[in-house]
Amino acid sequence: MEEKEKIQEIENEDVEKTDAEKLEVNEVKGEEPNQENIEAQEVESTEIEEKNSIKEQKCLNCGATLKCEQEFCPKCGMKRGTQKKLYCPTCGEEVKVGQKFCPKCGGKTNIGVNNVMDSIIRTCKKNMKKIIIILIVVAGLIIMGKQVLPKIFISTDELLEQGEYEKAYKKASTKEKEDIESENLIAVLCNDVIEGYKDPSSFELRDAWYDRDKKVVVLKTGGKNSYGGIVFSYDYFTYSEEEGKYEYYCSLSDLKKEETSKYDDYEETLEKILKNAARSVVSEVINKNDCKLSNDSVKNINRLFKEDKLEEIELIKVNEGKTNKG
Repeated sequence: MEEKEKIQEIENEDVEKTDAEKLEVNEVKGEEPNQENIEAQEVESTEIEEKNSIKEQKCLNCGATLKCEQEFCPKCGMKRGTQKKLYCPTCGEEVKVGQKFCPKCGGKTNIGVNNVMDSIIRTCKKNMKKIIIILIVVAGLIIMGKQVLPKIFISTDELLEQGEYEKAYKKASTKEKEDIESENLIAVLCNDVIEGYKDPSSFELRDAWYDRDKKVVVLKTGGKNSYGGIVFSYDYFTYSEEEGKYEYYCSLSDLKKEETSKYDDYEETLEKILKNAARSVVSEVINKNDCKLSNDSVKNINRLFKEDKLEEIELIKVNEGKTNKG
């Protein structure tokens, strides 16, 4: 026991000597073990630890190790310290990395640090599906627009070119309605003229006049005769109150008055008198500029004839369902 106590005393003396030596060294250097030195040492050790942690930092998305100079993950491209939002594959609820089960529906998430990339890919695929759906919808709207919008915004002139007189009349202004009635009436009357041609396919409308006051329609038409030559004539129509429509009266090769002869029989004389009366009316009508059909209307009628649509034209309904009679 006495030996052990002696040994302990010697050790205590050595410790005291060591502490004294340290104090002497500090006194020689002029330094004292104060609080500032201790705090400086702690800050230095903290910085070292932070540098070490930066060196060993991992990407929150894919778990790849990031070097201290890398601000973005070389594997998944995410910025250091950021994380892509992850969602439950069952209900779409947002979940965190490491959650094996969804906190909302309880479904298995299958999301971990190592398969975050799969989640990102799935999210991209979902977004791609939405983009594709949007593109399909936009394409559908464009196609519908090309088919529907022209029908909505089509002009009366375009409708007339297509022979849609009924639609053009409904769309037209009050001022345009009379012109459409005139063109429609003359288009229908042209069919009566075509039937009398030797070669109906050679028909062509050159000019047309419509006198509403006298209720007279005059067509200047051309076509091939039996010899193949082109001839022109004035086709004269008058309105029949009894029938309630315009009827073909006669055709005039020219407007020069015919002289009667003593050698003419009664029928020949009567025909010349009636035709001369017709010539007088036709000459008067064709000299009225306000009775003449527009060049565009004449072109429309000839176009409809060439497209075999003229014979399909009917008189339009005007004045609350009443048929166009001029």
